[in-house]
Amino acid sequence: MYEYEIYQVDREEKLRVSGAGMLNASWTCNVDEFGIPDYITKAGGMLPGNNGRNERNLFGDYDLDNFPTNEGRFLKLESRLLIEKQRLNQFKTYQPEENNAEIDYEDFNDLLFVRRDVAEMYTDEELKVLKNRKMVNEAIEETEDRIKLMENKILPFYNQKNNVHPKFEILLTKRKGNSPPVVLERVNYTGDLHKAGENLMKFMFSNRRHAIQVTTLGVYPKCSTQLPHDLKIRIKNLKSRGEGPLELERLSQHIDESSYPLEILQSFDTEREYRLCTSISSISEKPKVHIALRRHSYLKEQAFIEFIRNWLETNKPIGNTYGFEIWYPEEYCTEVLNFVKDEIEEAVVVDKCVEITMTNSKKLKISYAFISNNYIFKMAVVAI
Repeated sequence: MYEYEIYQVDREEKLRVSGAGMLNASWTCNVDEFGIPDYITKAGGMLPGNNGRNERNLFGDYDLDNFPTNEGRFLKLESRLLIEKQRLNQFKTYQPEENNAEIDYEDFNDLLFVRRDVAEMYTDEELKVLKNRKMVNEAIEETEDRIKLMENKILPFYNQKNNVHPKFEILLTKRKGNSPPVVLERVNYTGDLHKAGENLMKFMFSNRRHAIQVTTLGVYPKCSTQLPHDLKIRIKNLKSRGEGPLELERLSQHIDESSYPLEILQSFDTEREYRLCTSISSISEKPKVHIALRRHSYLKEQAFIEFIRNWLETNKPIGNTYGFEIWYPEEYCTEVLNFVKDEIEEAVVVDKCVEITMTNSKKLKISYAFISNNYIFKMAVVAI
């Protein structure tokens, strides 16, 4: 995978400062001389959150305490970071009651996400979720990683306070699988990542006679770079790297016709699930699509029922597969299945799924499973 991002390079471990935020999911295209993200600069320099509205602060917490000044919000972040360090000490001194080697990830995640929006320590009852040493060690590791992210988030404001000017560069990197990225090119950062990216694209890909073969094309919806007008790419997978529409119309002029049908299309869309799904269907005969839903109510709306009926009416082929990732408990999954059963007469509920017969040889199966800390709803046309 090839990427170009802004990094702070005058430190032992280079720090990526552009792209999707690891804590509050805010998108950063550019940073100022101290490393403060552009979304904060555009807001007049005010820190997000702690404004009386349901808005995430810099650490990703929905903290409803209202501080009208930046100083008050900054002090709250400092106190929140201190509490996280104290929670880490709680984990390090905690002795679990059991010695079971298995980890109950649902309970584990409930613990890690509990009480994050208020600066309080874990209670003894909450700590009992850690049933064995393996869970305790993982909680320590997760919390250490989170503290590191929090410290990196708040660092630019210490830079501003102390008039420290870090060194930033744009790094073009290549990474294979889970291996560390290898730096291919370094470019001095002058304040405009988009312009640098467009120049880089032109240098690498302009005037190519043939389509470039790419396994996966990753798109950053909130920070899209203008591709060279004559660039054609032959791809297998198209994946969004953040929230927002994929702009399929814009991308289609660069995707070579031989790419279709796509094998996998992954998207994080917020308000356009139905439109996105139908537009995906129009470009791929048998797509495997993964959509991380931010508006979970979609699965209990008529738009989802219309989408299911569209599959039935257009007689989708065996192999057509969509996955919807959600962050709700299993009770919500059960409610969705019952909603589908009530709305579609032919639907039959079986163990954790709904089945709808399409022909004598195939059926539409809607099921859910707990995978990688989240529930995944899967719609698939399968053989009978």
